[in-house]
Amino acid sequence: MSDLGAFANGDHTALFWHTVVRTGTAKKNERQLYDYSKADIVGMRQELQTIDWQTLFGASSAEESWSTFKSKIHKLESQYVPVKTTRSFNSKPLWMTHKTLKAVKHRHKVHRKYKENNHPACKRADKAASRAVSDSRRNFEKMLATKIKDDNKSFSAYVRSKTKSKAQVGPLRNTQGQEINDAEDMAESFNAQFVSVFTAEDTSYIPVPDKVFHGVAEDKSS
Repeated sequence: MSDLGAFANGDHTALFWHTVVRTGTAKKNERQLYDYSKADIVGMRQELQTIDWQTLFGASSAEESWSTFKSKIHKLESQYVPVKTTRSFNSKPLWMTHKTLKAVKHRHKVHRKYKENNHPACKRADKAASRAVSDSRRNFEKMLATKIKDDNKSFSAYVRSKTKSKAQVGPLRNTQGQEINDAEDMAESFNAQFVSVFTAEDTSYIPVPDKVFHGVAEDKSS
């Protein structure tokens, strides 16, 4: 809300106003995640065992089967896995420690103050921040390499984050020799190939094995 006014003083006109500003707290970055450490895995497994997947999927396509499977898993998650709320206030890299983050913020603060890269204070702040960043990254990578046998997923995830090239599927050729680029069509092509290598066994008739031993088992415990 503002009140605007004006008064004339000779050849000049001055403006004055009163402004009421409402302030608010900064929003926190909150996310809700499933807390699998407290999940009822036994109950989820028991309910999964009662589902007849062959009848459920039937003659559905790969995309339809995946949608059905995904909806079932999401339903089980909401029933057996509690939800927890995570809060984050910054998005610093995994390798950056709080000490390194403090050095980087100090460098920005010094540059905003002097606005000159050749100033001695700016040079000192740059040197300290660069050294902190280098040490922090090197220590983090050394820790990942040391624990690679126990935690290879973290190592692989960090390596993938540094990779510029991304693996891409397709284009493919179907059985008619036509090139396909659509994600759904490629999924159907893969599904048809995977299904073709499996044999559907006739479970209505299971042969009885021939009896090859007609004697009495000896008790070797004595």
